[in-house]
Amino acid sequence: MSVSYRLISLALLSGASTLNAATANRIEQIIVSGVRTEQPALNSPAAVSVITREDIERSGALTVAEALRARAGLQIRDTIGDGGRGVVVSMRGFGENAPNNTLVLVDGRRLNNPTLAGPDLNSIAIKDIERIEILQGGAGVLFGDQAVGGVINVITRTPDKAALALEAGGGTHNAARYAASASQRFANGIGVRLSAEQRESDNYRDNNATEYTNALGLLEYNWKDGRVFAELQQIDDNLELPGALPEALARQDRRQSLDWYARDFADLQTTTWRLGGRYALTPVWSAEMEITERENDGDGYQSAPNTTEMQVDSVNPRLVGRFERPAGTATLTLGFDATDSEYLLDIPEFSFQTDFEQEQRDSYAQLVYPLTQTVQVSAGARRSEVDDDNRGNDMQNGDGATVTTASIAWYFRPDMRLLLRRDEVLRYASVDENGYTLPGVAFLEPQTGASWEGGLEWFDPRFNGRAMLFDLELDDEILYDPSAIGSLAEFGIFGANINLDSSRRRGALLEWRWQALERLSLGGSYTWTDAEITAGTFDGNEVPYVAEHVGALNTTWDFGSGVSAFVEYAYNGSRYALGDDANAYSRIDSEGVLNMALRWASGHWNATLRANNLNDEEYDSLTSVLYGERSVYPAPERTLYLTLGYKL
Repeated sequence: MSVSYRLISLALLSGASTLNAATANRIEQIIVSGVRTEQPALNSPAAVSVITREDIERSGALTVAEALRARAGLQIRDTIGDGGRGVVVSMRGFGENAPNNTLVLVDGRRLNNPTLAGPDLNSIAIKDIERIEILQGGAGVLFGDQAVGGVINVITRTPDKAALALEAGGGTHNAARYAASASQRFANGIGVRLSAEQRESDNYRDNNATEYTNALGLLEYNWKDGRVFAELQQIDDNLELPGALPEALARQDRRQSLDWYARDFADLQTTTWRLGGRYALTPVWSAEMEITERENDGDGYQSAPNTTEMQVDSVNPRLVGRFERPAGTATLTLGFDATDSEYLLDIPEFSFQTDFEQEQRDSYAQLVYPLTQTVQVSAGARRSEVDDDNRGNDMQNGDGATVTTASIAWYFRPDMRLLLRRDEVLRYASVDENGYTLPGVAFLEPQTGASWEGGLEWFDPRFNGRAMLFDLELDDEILYDPSAIGSLAEFGIFGANINLDSSRRRGALLEWRWQALERLSLGGSYTWTDAEITAGTFDGNEVPYVAEHVGALNTTWDFGSGVSAFVEYAYNGSRYALGDDANAYSRIDSEGVLNMALRWASGHWNATLRANNLNDEEYDSLTSVLYGERSVYPAPERTLYLTLGYKL
């Protein structure tokens, strides 16, 4: 739940009784995820939760994963345990395939990869974040491929008045962190922001050390009719890989790593260039564009030395028109997305190489229109085309799909609205998935489906939240079947990626925030998810690694004199292990984790003590079934971290 509800409420309750009037009262909080361009939160055609900068600071979160961990409906697994590259966020009932069914954006730029590797959350320094927007449910029209379970859009900070911030901290397992940022806004419209962060830790397990650096520079120019910017980011992310443990060995010693993994590591260097801008063509129409190039170069050892090269280039132009109508402002977005991805994996010792290129070309349009002063509708469509080129096997494939969206919102009271939304969704198979298929299957079919969401949102300044029902039905869902005799069986590698006939996820979400006292706020969330395979070999089985019940409670207490406390409790219910599509093994036990932060701020100085897993719960970040045996990645037990900061 977010402070943004309070901002919306203030606008709604300031005497306005209609949608148009409320909008006229200047809702300062904007939502990008709902319409892919700046739009008043009240006008968003989707239900969006926001984690503000204030929320992040009060929680003491040091990573994006920590900021997200107790949010409604999110299941987070972290195989490395450092909150970075090993983190996978699941929304709306996705387990094994969560990395490719949850879209993660930074200022609208995709972090998702053309491979099975999840988005690298280490590429987002916590000090660079202005807010995090969470859109639950499908968003295929505006965001295309992989926006199936939901969208997480991280909005970064822009140059402000002259500012300098320094932080240093350390904690359990020889953890250390250093961060600095500086920004300057000049009177001539030029703005500059620089930031850098370094983290290192031995982490919880043997052979588990990580070292990470992130440097970012942003230069922008603002004038009356527009903005242009250039951004450069350089990341060096080095991981030792402790690997999984057989379940029996993990119960003996959770911190150990098998000798088999003693040499395993994965080092990754990432360089990202981004250019973009916005220009008001007329009082009605504006043009927006971003051009991005991301290069990844990796070296590692997993059973044998390997190297990876990946480059993702994208161009994203769009036109946005805002038309004043009698009932309010209508917004029309017309856009085109072009993405080219190249991926090369080389394992010389095994004479194995993957050389793959994927090109996507998408056109889309969406209209948000106020029918009356209390009723708003939206509709849109996207046409997506993809070309896959497996250059290693000299095989090509072309495919495409069209998806649509529609929603209606009724503001029957100034502080409440009913929302009904339908979105069609789309996902193309990744490079890895097309590389391990059944004999005779060179390319998997695109995954398509329809997502429904409906419910009530309320925006009272003291008590706000939402109650929603959702339903997601998929055709040709892409899934890994460990029992299949795939194309690599002759090399002793079993299993294959397949297209399921159909699957379904449905459930309910409830989240709220109550300002109980002037200095005391209470929040919570609960999600019930029924994720089921509805046809084929595993008809009637639960989707592995999806908890039926997920909940969280949190509280913030402001003691005065710059001292505050934050406490959260996150619960994940029992579920089947990853890869247990047959539901043949016992369920994984549920777990409940208590996190806490104490913060002090006075003048230019601040200090934060963050405790994760304060109750010292023994649980596993990931449990999977492979070759008939359950293996686990033990999660860290209690960890403490102290940070000292200075702001000028």
